[in-house]
Order: sequence, then C-alpha cells, then structure tokens
Amino acid sequence: MRPAEGQSPPESNVLVQCQNCGGVMYVVGKRNPQTGGYRYKESFPLEDAESSVDKQIPKGVRDDFVEAVKCKSVNSYKATVVMCRRALQASCHQFGAEGSKLIEQIDDLAKKGKITDALKGTAHDIRKLGNDGAHPDEDGLGDVIKEDAEDIVEFTRQYFEHVYVMPAKSKAFRERREAAVGQNAVAPKA
Repeated sequence: MRPAEGQSPPESNVLVQCQNCGGVMYVVGKRNPQTGGYRYKESFPLEDAESSVDKQIPKGVRDDFVEAVKCKSVNSYKATVVMCRRALQASCHQFGAEGSKLIEQIDDLAKKGKITDALKGTAHDIRKLGNDGAHPDEDGLGDVIKEDAEDIVEFTRQYFEHVYVMPAKSKAFRERREAAVGQNAVAPKA
C-alpha cells in the first residue's frame, strides 16, 4: 500500500532479541513503497537498567540512578544527566552532607574526608552537567549530547563504586577472612 501524497511511508516497530547475549532492542524501520521492503531508521537498546546498577547502593540513591540509566537507553540525554545529579544529591543526603545546595554538600563531604579530591571533582562534573540538563540556556551551551550523557552515567557509576560498592566488598572480604582465620585456629592444649 502506497502512502497518500505528502504522507511519510509507514513505520514498523519490532522488538528483537540477540540469540547470543539475550539482549533486547527496539528497532524502527520505514517501508519502501516501491520495493515493499523495510529500511532501518533507528534502534534503541533496551538495557536492563535494574540489573546494571549494583545493589550495594542504597535504595533511594539506586532508584534515581536506575532511572538515569533507563533515560539514557531511550536517548533522553537531558533527563539522564538530571537523574544522575539527583542520585548524587540523594547520596550526599544519605552521608549527612551539610549545606542547602549540592555544591556545598559536595564540598562538605570532601572537607569531612568522606570523599577524595578526585571524587569531589567527579561529583562537581555530575552536578554541573545535571544543571545544564535541568536549566535551559539561550546560548546553547547547556545542550546535552549523547556523549555527555554516557560520560555522566559512567562518572556516576564510578562515584557510587567508590563510596558504596568497594567499601561493602572490602567489608565482606575482611569478614570472610576473619571467619576463615577463626575456623582455622587451633584450640590450646590442656
């Protein structure tokens, strides 16, 4: 069926699953009215955000970060960076950071030694780009592109890796080692 004059060719949408990895992708194609075949238009990987975010991250913080990953998977880049910023601020609250603004809260955590200077810089990068995503600028400098969103998701993931995941893994490691030492201790002879 040919589209009416001035109308775009119909689109088809399909979910496809990779036979190797099991990953799912949403694919959009446009029908060619002359051949009847379909031409690829765009696709969106349906990343399993829930399983890609470590469960060591506290629930409220994790929920915001999962939402950021979901936003990235559907190319909502401004929403992605805003949700990364929100997850960061939720983390600051969880650590008891003082200050009414995120900039103050990040600096407070660094001053108290709860984050390193490198993590402070990363946190400020997340904060700044999150602000760009939330507040439109007439100069266009606040635009968020795909690479920005990808970088900020990775920065946020690494920040949480340092403040939540590695400390939890280190604690579990020490507890396992201490338990092993306790099991291997020889009782003194009477």
